[in-house]
Amino acid sequence: MKLYLQQKYQNRKIDIIVTQSVSAAALLTEFYGFFPDVPKIYLEPGANFTVPESINTVTINAKLDYKQATQDAVNLINPKELIVILDTTNDMGRNFYQNLLPVIGNDFPHLRIEKWFDVPTETLINKINNAPSDAIVLFTPIFRKYKGKQLSPFQFVKLLTSDNQAPIFSYWHALLGSGIVGGYLLSGETIGNRIAESIIFLRKIKA
Repeated sequence: MKLYLQQKYQNRKIDIIVTQSVSAAALLTEFYGFFPDVPKIYLEPGANFTVPESINTVTINAKLDYKQATQDAVNLINPKELIVILDTTNDMGRNFYQNLLPVIGNDFPHLRIEKWFDVPTETLINKINNAPSDAIVLFTPIFRKYKGKQLSPFQFVKLLTSDNQAPIFSYWHALLGSGIVGGYLLSGETIGNRIAESIIFLRKIKA
């Protein structure tokens, strides 16, 4: 992958590199000497990420308040059960597991907790459609292939909300319009503004 990227961009001027997610940050830091003089912005690289020693590096850890968001959902619906949908087969899903599950276990002990982890798509659709009405579903972004098509998290949760009984909540503003219930959501627009500010900052340093 390193060789492929170096060949692809060898004749192009790169001003700034931005990574998004744990796996992307890990991949870039493993490429020692990969465009070493190009400023880099690491967005949401994970709690275990070690920041490279460089003045041309910015790390942005978007603060997603799982406790507040979940509490708002619970206050709105007053459910008896929380159902957590999660894929643990990738770095992104494992990161959600490490950050979300302790909050669910510690702060909502009075509610029943169901963990629907790595459930096949057809089975998950059936489970959602038959979920009790006194439950709420907490959805974390999942990428799946369904009927020959690769679905984004927005498309996937839209599939799940087509005939659901229990309301589905999530934590990201970008999923509004898919059928989730709104609430305390992390804004991609706000993160974009922070990236833009970081780009301006790095350009000033370079100048």
